[in-house]
Amino acid sequence: MLQAAKDAFDRSDVALVIGTSAIVEPIASLPHRALRRKKTVIEINPDMPLRGIASYSLAGSADVVLPRLIEAVWL
Repeated sequence: MLQAAKDAFDRSDVALVIGTSAIVEPIASLPHRALRRKKTVIEINPDMPLRGIASYSLAGSADVVLPRLIEAVWL
């Protein structure tokens, strides 16, 4: 499963990192992996542990922020 997650981060142009503390390894390293590969990383989290690292940090809960992001991008 970890390799599948790494592959998905490598193939994508944008990585959504939603509702995580960003401290539990090995998954916590995936946003950094994406950034090293020049991918866009969008964090959605009330606490924003990746603020200053992620390409974009959106403060708030996923149930509020994610629908608004989708609407802004696709509608």
